[in-house]
Amino acid sequence: MIDEPQVRPDYSNTEVMFCAGGKSSYWISWDGKMLPCALMNSPCSFPFSSCFNSAWQEIKHKIGEIGRPDECKTCKYLPYCNVCPGRLQAETGSYEKVSMHICKMTRMSMKKFFNKYERGD
Repeated sequence: MIDEPQVRPDYSNTEVMFCAGGKSSYWISWDGKMLPCALMNSPCSFPFSSCFNSAWQEIKHKIGEIGRPDECKTCKYLPYCNVCPGRLQAETGSYEKVSMHICKMTRMSMKKFFNKYERGD
């Protein structure tokens, strides 16, 4: 097998979230909570009972405290993985638990990608 190409930069020392949730976007739920994205039910803030800016700063701060599952930190597929706290919370009930579904999908996607890469497709 040939060396795996570097498709994405090294994410091993970055936060868990590769998406914009809680960094440059937010979600307002039906009951007025500000959330990082539609998949998450926490962390939340309340922009209608405080001011928008303080609610936004609170979300940004709380998102920065969410770490990646330990197993993900050393996974060779991490740079290619679509793991996010919202999906982890939805699938496992926790930000700190690995979703075997996400792992399986990532491995399958990368296997297909590298097979095409080797063939020159």
